[in-house]
Amino acid sequence: MEEEAPDKSPSASADLDSMLARLELEQYEQTLVDNGFDTWDTVMRITETDLDEMNFKLGHRRKLQRAIHEHQRTASKTTHCLVTNLPNSFAGLPVLGGPAHHMQSTTPTRAKRAYRRHPRPDHNAPQKPKTAYIAFTEHVRKDPEVNRLSFAEIAKEVGKRWSNLPYEERINAWEKPTAERMNEYEAELEQYKMTQKYRSYQIYLKEFKQKQQKQDAAKAFDIKGALTSQPLGLQAEDAHFTRQTGSDSPSLSLSNSNTPMEEQNPVEIGIAETSKILQTLSNSFPQNPRFETLPPEDMTCLAVESFLHGTGSLLSLWTHDEANDLIESIYRSSGGTANDKSDLFAMAALGSYCDSEAISSSIPENFLHLFVRTLVAPSEVADESRMRLFACLAILRFTDDVDSARILIWCALEIGRSLFTSPTLEGDMSGDKVRYWWNAFRTVIFLESWFAYNTGHSSRVSEQDLNLYHTSTVYEKPTEGDLHQRVVELGQLAARIALDPRGDDSETLPQAQTRLKTLLQWHDTLPPEVQMSRLTLAEPNSITWYTRRSILQLHMLFLGLFSEPYRTCLMDLGKYRLGETSRKAHDVEIMTNIENQCVSSARQSARILSLLQSDNLIRSHCWVALYTSFTGCSILLFSASQKLFLSHEGGISQDLIYASSQLNVLSLCSYGSRTARALYTTLHGIFSDIREILYSPAYQAMKEKQLHFKDAAFTPEAFHDEMLDEGEGEVFKDALEVAKRVLDLLQESMHV
Repeated sequence: MEEEAPDKSPSASADLDSMLARLELEQYEQTLVDNGFDTWDTVMRITETDLDEMNFKLGHRRKLQRAIHEHQRTASKTTHCLVTNLPNSFAGLPVLGGPAHHMQSTTPTRAKRAYRRHPRPDHNAPQKPKTAYIAFTEHVRKDPEVNRLSFAEIAKEVGKRWSNLPYEERINAWEKPTAERMNEYEAELEQYKMTQKYRSYQIYLKEFKQKQQKQDAAKAFDIKGALTSQPLGLQAEDAHFTRQTGSDSPSLSLSNSNTPMEEQNPVEIGIAETSKILQTLSNSFPQNPRFETLPPEDMTCLAVESFLHGTGSLLSLWTHDEANDLIESIYRSSGGTANDKSDLFAMAALGSYCDSEAISSSIPENFLHLFVRTLVAPSEVADESRMRLFACLAILRFTDDVDSARILIWCALEIGRSLFTSPTLEGDMSGDKVRYWWNAFRTVIFLESWFAYNTGHSSRVSEQDLNLYHTSTVYEKPTEGDLHQRVVELGQLAARIALDPRGDDSETLPQAQTRLKTLLQWHDTLPPEVQMSRLTLAEPNSITWYTRRSILQLHMLFLGLFSEPYRTCLMDLGKYRLGETSRKAHDVEIMTNIENQCVSSARQSARILSLLQSDNLIRSHCWVALYTSFTGCSILLFSASQKLFLSHEGGISQDLIYASSQLNVLSLCSYGSRTARALYTTLHGIFSDIREILYSPAYQAMKEKQLHFKDAAFTPEAFHDEMLDEGEGEVFKDALEVAKRVLDLLQESMHV
């Protein structure tokens, strides 16, 4: 095809307008147009020389180049996690729990029914054996070649192998053993029916049904009427719950309640917060029919797969087998319970938001909406399940609303505490189940500790939380457990650092040194399969895209924890250098050593982030990358501002180079994350000021005179005019101000 002349139509101009506005580079529009770059397509062919001739500032130049690179990559490269032939919206798909006869779909039609609460399951009853097909699926997944496939591909491969099984093999190897296990189960069930636990559960069932009937009669809730009267596309269960937990219910509204949060029911608080999130989502997308639909199975599988290989590879939340069973139940069997849908859509929301690059922004929004809807819908969900679901929602909120996320994490913590201090815990659950939920609770502990550090809050984990339960045996998972265990260990270290008593320097500095050694020991004892060297020494094709990202993210979690607990130490050192406090020489030496360790870890995190960015492994809501970038960049800007003040010019440029790579990550994330935008704006302002001072003529003149900012700081202000000329005095004030701004940044908590 012949190259066409650049399009100078109004639509092309508007396209350039919108791109420059999004990048906050509108001031260059006229310059670009005057030089022949009057469309975004022509701007994408711009060179470094062109930018230099048009006097683009260095930071603006890099921002434009990143946007061009991102646009080219998106246009030319198929994403890893979502296939391009999937629909961009959920319009025209069968409604979740609703009628499908008017839709064009191969899914069997289902009669619409009113939502009903479900009784809690009997944890003491014998476990029903898996079907022959499920057992066969687990067997096939043990094949390494199959296990590397996506969920959708695995489902197709299992179905193909099952249909090709010889009749005798299917009967003898799978269906007959399953029938035998079913007979054993029925025999155990008969014996169980003679126990007191069974009779107690039957009494509970009877009372539950009676209560349900009374509620149904009292409410006389008309689903059809609720659907037509509710705004924002809410379903009946949403409307019902909104009435119970909306602004008219002060007992559940944190803003309207006079009772401290610590004295309220964590489940009710969590549901109230979730209801607010649902209302916000609905207000953001009014009359959007996609929110009422069940996504295509392939799309859900891909989002869940992204979660399992991303956030799910680091945190003990769900296993691959559990995810597979949920998809089987919801899409191919009974349609699943409300709890099943909450679990599945929690994974899908996390996967599409944090771990994959969606081909349409509506995809993660729809998964999030479905997750929140099912979570607030009236249902009998076990407390341990709510603990996990609130933790998942907190992860999703941490990139948009820190305060909301902390409420949800607190709810998860309180539910876990209640669960593991219950005297009936061992009787209500088997040993394996208790260990399973203990790992989930330890994940909550990690999230609370890690996010508290990285947002400047105090951790709410107590010493008792770390010792609520002791496993009698090691709970291992061959394919997932190692990364999970390492993250849990980090959580334990983070919690114990937060529990260190806060006293004078004679106590805190030795503690800081001890914790520093403990963290380094954790890093030094990592097994070979999760060490950074594996990424450089192994054959390129021997490590999958997912494994590479998981290993890099594990080290980012460590580096984020490694630096952040010592912000108080850095602040004390900075104040000492500014002359605001006095310190003993020995203490200054210890604090300087800690500063060097923190700066080294921040630079290392910048290297890892560069690897992730170059391999296209960072997503807009990637909570690990976002907060590690903020923490690392803050420390590097602290280091640069201190070196500027001390006139240690040699390391300033290095700090700024590493900080710029972390700012690049925040810039990329800022297009989809409100938190990233706020953090980027704050850090970029300080970054630009330090760089401007470093290259200013007045600073160069001070260097030639061998005048240092520190000398000026300790000189009475009355002598400044004799010591500094007008320009040098202004630069000195700017350097002093930026050093104090960085200290304020380290001291403040984030409320974004």
